[in-house]
Amino acid sequence: MANKERTKMTEAYENSFKLFMGETTYEKLAEENDGTFLLLENHEDPMALLEHYIEIEDYEKCSIIRDNQNKDE
Repeated sequence: MANKERTKMTEAYENSFKLFMGETTYEKLAEENDGTFLLLENHEDPMALLEHYIEIEDYEKCSIIRDNQNKDE
């Protein structure tokens, strides 16, 4: 994967994570990024986020996602 694509994917995962955690909204993302921003196609699926952060070994975010999921059950 080219570096530019990797950067865009990282941005999409970070934006999706912030939405999942309630740290931002669609409106705030649009305001901060001149109306356009990247998200995962399945950005509302916590398992998509979890799989990514496991793959890149960001276990702190993995535990945050897991703990946040458990709150909803």
